[in-house]
Amino acid sequence: MRAATILYAVAIFLSSCLLFLVEPMAGKRLLPLLGGSAAVWTACLVFFQSALLLGYLVAHGLITRAGSRAQAIAYVALLVASIAQLMHGISPDLRANPAHPIASVLWLLTLLIGIPFVTLSATSPLLQAWYSRWSLHRRATLNTAAPAVPAQPYKLFAISNVGSMSALILYPWLIEPKSSLTGQATGLVVGFSVLAVLVAAIAYSVRSAPLLHATTAEFPDDPIEAMHTTTSDRVLWVLLAACASLLLSAVTNHLSQNVATIPLLWVSPLIAYLLSFVVAFSGGR
Repeated sequence: MRAATILYAVAIFLSSCLLFLVEPMAGKRLLPLLGGSAAVWTACLVFFQSALLLGYLVAHGLITRAGSRAQAIAYVALLVASIAQLMHGISPDLRANPAHPIASVLWLLTLLIGIPFVTLSATSPLLQAWYSRWSLHRRATLNTAAPAVPAQPYKLFAISNVGSMSALILYPWLIEPKSSLTGQATGLVVGFSVLAVLVAAIAYSVRSAPLLHATTAEFPDDPIEAMHTTTSDRVLWVLLAACASLLLSAVTNHLSQNVATIPLLWVSPLIAYLLSFVVAFSGGR
């Protein structure tokens, strides 16, 4: 089981690294077209946050509405589509409309990294759910006398954010100065290919687990269900999460507009944002 856990951790770490390498690479592609103004970088951040939320929605839909085989097929299809878009985007003919810079940013980012970003965003929550349900099935198989309890995947979420931070730190100091955009895009394609192999191995390991489709009955001791949460509770959780994203965008806009107009300056508040998740989810409490 330890080897399987390491496999999940490596796949999640790699996907998060790729996710946060895509961000500065895409931002650099836009720099000659739209410049490095605060509005451009804030619009990039809004796209990243929105696509991240869409990826979480995709993962949630797969986990709650599809069986294990369908989840694996759908996710592998997304990986293949992501590789195709990245290969097509290595040298595209990009054109921006300076009269509408915000719309241009959102459209160009969709053309360059739309599918890959959503796919990578869905990877961590999807694999965490697979890990939890796979561990539940394995424990039930090995020990039928004791009630099976799913393994908590929260440390995998901390590992995910460590991977994101690593990529954000390495890109401006190591990757960007030493490689061209074409080389960086080629590296992304290679990274996606390695991730596809890892996910295929994970999907093969959980092929016999019938518990990959989430239902309340599978988790009778789920603390969320035991709390008897109301609609207002869930709305509050969504608003608190939205508040964090709003503050991240506001701080980024303030730094790039009032402190210094420097490309990649938005990396600093984003690292602090990710570090808060590492601190919150790395411990047992």
